[in-house]
This record gives sequence, C-alpha cells and structure tokens, in this order.
Amino acid sequence: MVVKTLRRLWLIGLFLVSTHIHFGVAAGSKNVALYQSRVGVVDQSAQSRDQALSLGMHAVLVKVTGRLAFEHPKILAAMREPKRYLSEYSYKPVAMEEEHLTPERYWLNLRFTESLVNRLVREAELPIWGKHRKPILVWLVMEKERNRQRVFDQGQQSVKTSIEHRADQRGLPIMFPAMDLKDALALPDEDLWGLFKDSITKASQRYRTDRILAGRIRELANGRYQGKWLFISGEDVKRLNTEGQDEQIAATSAIDQVTEVLVRRYAVLPTAGDLQHIHVQIDDLISPDRLSASEYYLNNLTAVSRVRIKQAQGSSVVFSVMLNVPFERFERLLASGPYRQQAFDASSDLQADLRFQYALDK
Repeated sequence: MVVKTLRRLWLIGLFLVSTHIHFGVAAGSKNVALYQSRVGVVDQSAQSRDQALSLGMHAVLVKVTGRLAFEHPKILAAMREPKRYLSEYSYKPVAMEEEHLTPERYWLNLRFTESLVNRLVREAELPIWGKHRKPILVWLVMEKERNRQRVFDQGQQSVKTSIEHRADQRGLPIMFPAMDLKDALALPDEDLWGLFKDSITKASQRYRTDRILAGRIRELANGRYQGKWLFISGEDVKRLNTEGQDEQIAATSAIDQVTEVLVRRYAVLPTAGDLQHIHVQIDDLISPDRLSASEYYLNNLTAVSRVRIKQAQGSSVVFSVMLNVPFERFERLLASGPYRQQAFDASSDLQADLRFQYALDK
C-alpha cells in the first residue's frame, strides 16, 4: 500500500519540476543488445540458416558472459540445438563498406530469448555481464609511411568499421569523436600520439563519458603493426599493447583487452542463496521520469533480485533492494551507472546503507 501510494503521489505531481530527458536505461550508460547477433550467410536457405544458428548463439553467449570459449556441457549442448533459444530472425544484404568483414552476401540477424539464455548461463554457473554498459570514446591515430591519420567518425572507414564490428561482438558500446575544429584544438596530434592522459581526458569532456580508449598504431619495419593504448575508466588508468599483421588486428586486439578488464570488474556470478537486503537512497529524482528510470535501472541490474520503493522525502527516494551479490560488488556497479556517490546527511530522516545522486553529467 505504501509503495502504491508513493507512486500515485508522484505521478499526479508530487514534483513541480519535470524533465523530458529520459535516459532509456540510464544517462551515461547504454542498453546493449546482448541477445542479438548477426552471422554472414551465402543465401537465405534453411540449410544456411541452420548452419549459422550455432555461431549466432555463441556470439550472444560471448556478449552475455564476456568469455570467448565455453566448455560446460550445458553450453555445448545449447549451441548444438540453438533453435529452442531463438525468438526471431531476418536478413539484410552485406553493405559495401562491410565486405571486408565477411565474404558472404547477407547478414542473418538473430534474436534469442533473454530469459532462456540467462537461465542457461546460470545453470552453467557462468557470470553474467549486465546489459547496462557505459559507452567508450575511442581516440586513435595511425602512422603509415610516415603519414599520420586519425580514425574518427568519418575517417579511416575500414579500421573504424573493424573496431565497431569487434566492439559489437564483445558487447561494448563505443563512439568516435567528431574530429571537428573543437576536437582538433582540444587534442593536438602530438598529444594524442604521446597518449597524454590529461589532454585526452580534457578533450573527452564534451562527450560526457568517463571511459576513454586512446591509441596510436604504427607500421613496423617488418610490415607488422604495433599499437600503444591508454584505457581510462574513471580513476582507473591502464596502458595496453597490441600487435598484428595488419592495422585492423592491432586495433581490434585493444577491444578484446578492454573487454577483459571490464568483465573482471563488472561481470556477476549470481549466488543461489544468502541474499542480502539493503536500502539505497537516490537524490535529485525531481520528476516521474527520473523515478521510473531509476527503478527500471535497479530492477535490470544482474546483481539485483528485487526492488521496491520504501521511503520518499522531497526529491530523495530510498529503494529496498535485494542483492544476489556481495555488497561491495553492487556498490561498484551502481557507481558505474548514472549516479554519483554521496556522503550521508546527518539531518536527514531517511535511513539507507548507500546514498547516490542522480547525475546527468556523469
């Protein structure tokens, strides 16, 4: 009754200030299409489709778990019989700019049933990497025959397309800078080539993400390509190295390394018992949109078993949350979303274990 009353009051105008910015999943994160994949096929025959289904199922499992290979008997059995997990499929011709990604004529677009895939992963006792993932801004400059060129939204399309394709395979939302005059002034070529963290971070502020992958790739004397990278995720900074027989491999290898970093940090192995009950306060929920979006966001975290509204005071709401992961893991997951962690207010009547602020600018 308390929950229904709170929600009804909200929806009839408890808040006088409203916003039309609905973050879909959440501001600063994207709802990745984990349960969809595409496979190149020669034609639209049933035989070609059936042969491609196992590859499509494997691709979905890679995105959901963050892993590239599987040994569990249940997973192997599912990939042999993927039809029971399939919900729909369609075809699309391979575009000219994608021809280097597949020799086939068509993309077979597949969608698998989320609940069935998640149940399979849990039965195999594998971690699930939640669908809410922050976008990564990619700055990249390439040197070939002593000429340097940046890879950006409209530049170096083959390398850019390869990076996007690999990121899609790994379930990483990425974006490239516009490389307009503002970007060129904010991040000079020498600063990007030198992978200077402060310059890169400052130039990235306009894109409103704290996950940045900056790299340089150069051709070696033996014809191979070498990459040096800087991956920035909040306060965490890692330097990565890649090498390959062409620039595409040197670039996409960085995507794999970044994925491994994020999987180790955010993939969750749900526990069968010992669920933990905590209270989470979120401030600045100044509209019904923000309330419903926050409730939706919490409900869709893999780490969460159940959510309900417990208390409200002004624009602050306390959610009762049932966790199926350790408290520290949940705290880290929530801080990676559209919220900024706050200190507690001693004068507040609200009681909570964690306090966050809704932050559109995160």
